[in-house]
Amino acid sequence: MNSKRMFWLLSGLVIIFLVATLAGAYELSGVFEKQSNKLADAKAKLASLNQEKIDLAQAKKDINTYQDLYNIARTIVPQNKDQAEAVRQIVKLAGQAGVTIDSITFPPSTLGGSGAAAPSTGAASAAPSAAGGNSSLSQLKAVPKIPGVYQLELNVTSSTDPNKLVTYSELINFLRGLEQNRLTALVSAISITPSANTSPNVSVISNTRFELGLTLDIYIKPQG
Repeated sequence: MNSKRMFWLLSGLVIIFLVATLAGAYELSGVFEKQSNKLADAKAKLASLNQEKIDLAQAKKDINTYQDLYNIARTIVPQNKDQAEAVRQIVKLAGQAGVTIDSITFPPSTLGGSGAAAPSTGAASAAPSAAGGNSSLSQLKAVPKIPGVYQLELNVTSSTDPNKLVTYSELINFLRGLEQNRLTALVSAISITPSANTSPNVSVISNTRFELGLTLDIYIKPQG
């Protein structure tokens, strides 16, 4: 074998070696890229799991923190529409404030297709039933955007006896009693009718006596 042929043979071997090296490097680059992507995915999943672990720990902490508040809420918001109990509480608060109640009325009931008798005399405006023939929800209206919570409207009127009219201070005490009582209710309307003998020149409401009308919305969260 002469030197020229040896030169071309060695050159070919070098070229083959370089091509093989480049092909191997390209293949290894692809393998490294795949492994890098897998590692990045694994890190992302680990970070997600760690965040979920942190969120779970915070949720458990919040449950422990707000458990008492949850229990209080369950106690405050009635789980049944005990109309007699509502009447007793309102009459008691009114009596403590010096307000004489003449009537407390409820919306007509849909049970049996006829209105239910109100706890006291007087007419009440009709209100749609919250759930058809369900006796526990009759007379109730669903509260918008608060699932499972309903409201029951009560109309309260004071005595029309001239000797039992309401004063401003008695009204304030009555409203304060409703606010502080465990009965979950919202005063949605107040009407005041001054007595017939009230002078038109009286400008200070604390010196007047009047007939009082209140509309209360009692909030209820039935069990189940």
